[in-house]
Amino acid sequence: MSKNKTTLPIKGMHCRSCEIVIVDELTKIPGVVKAEASLSKKEVTVICDSEVSKKKLKKAIAKAGYSVGVEATLPWITREAAVINNFLGVMLLISFLYLAYVFLGLDGLLIRERLAPTSFLMIFVIGLTAGVSTCMAVVGGLVLGLSTRFNKANPEMSTSQKLRPHFWFNLGRLMGFFILGGVLGVVGGVLSPSPFFVGFFSILTALVMLFLGAQLTGLFPRLSQFSLTLPSSLSRRLGVGRMGEYSDKSAAFAGAISFFLPCGFTQSMQLLAVGTGSFLFGGLTMAVFALGTMPGLLGIGGLSAFFKGRAAASFYTFAGVMVIVFSLFNFRNGLNLIGLRPASLLSSQVRGVEATEGEAKTVEAVYTERGLEPWSINVTAGAKTKLVIDVLADGVGCMTSMTLPSLDRQLLPVRRGMKLEYNFTANPGEHLITCSMGMLHGKIVAI
Repeated sequence: MSKNKTTLPIKGMHCRSCEIVIVDELTKIPGVVKAEASLSKKEVTVICDSEVSKKKLKKAIAKAGYSVGVEATLPWITREAAVINNFLGVMLLISFLYLAYVFLGLDGLLIRERLAPTSFLMIFVIGLTAGVSTCMAVVGGLVLGLSTRFNKANPEMSTSQKLRPHFWFNLGRLMGFFILGGVLGVVGGVLSPSPFFVGFFSILTALVMLFLGAQLTGLFPRLSQFSLTLPSSLSRRLGVGRMGEYSDKSAAFAGAISFFLPCGFTQSMQLLAVGTGSFLFGGLTMAVFALGTMPGLLGIGGLSAFFKGRAAASFYTFAGVMVIVFSLFNFRNGLNLIGLRPASLLSSQVRGVEATEGEAKTVEAVYTERGLEPWSINVTAGAKTKLVIDVLADGVGCMTSMTLPSLDRQLLPVRRGMKLEYNFTANPGEHLITCSMGMLHGKIVAI
């Protein structure tokens, strides 16, 4: 039996999910044996074992939410005055909010919270803090970018429908954190990521967030034709990414794998879970922390469900700019962790207490509630050096662990009464001292 092959150009495709939806509708037509949609080519090829009119094919494509035709070539940078004016207005608002934040001294109030992870109550409070701070920058940035794109593509949905993905995302996150936290408790430090891995993942995450943010601003129309998605075959198998037919499983899956996203508080709790040595307590540690992050993540993810029309356009721009800010934050910290970011712009008094111990020089410092003292430590370039840090106060947030990315990649816990030891031979220059998230907490000057 002869088969007919028809290829049609498609307008409106923007991700791998589009391929799945179009193919699903076309294969429902009697006589259609196979259909293959291509996001890169913006076309679909249909193979039939009997005569099927183009009218039926076009009707099925329209039912899927697309149309037959050649996509117009969009410019890389928008020329629409309304979009540019909207962006400038948003930047003015963000600048005003930032100046007010600094002027009122709120940045100083949020520097340190004296919360020691000694109980599930404290772990929950740490989760609340993380959900509106560092984890918001990593997980919240992705949730905001992805959820806003979802809602923008489905404006006809009700508010409750738009909030549903966030409910399942956080439920999947809660369950995933319990299971994976339990695995950490059993396996111990085997699955604990190295600072270099975390730094690499931070940079990769930052690039994804930068792409999403640039799309949301509307300043770069051509970017809307590209999408970072799973291959359609894997998406179909996982049930991930169907825009036309919502999948609770896809949202829950995304929440579960957020366990691996590089947030300093998350990594701190992961270290705590490792130390429990128990599946139950390791799982409960991570689950209680995830529960604490829910209000912040539900808040930022759900905001995009309440804006429509002109207000929606402004919100999408605002969200895009904030996602870009989050991406730059993570990119900087990623460079810190892999040892590529110079510290030459840092200024501080250089001092340190040195003593000779065999062939190595010992440099002493202390960690207090104010942080590392001294902030800048002087060592001899090319000489074997041991840095000993006397911990006088528990570390908080990402500073429950410390590392020297370019000198000694050990990620050591910061707990009251401990003495942290790092052994290295430093090249001339400045080397950063960071927390597990890559945030700067001091430097070593090798002279």
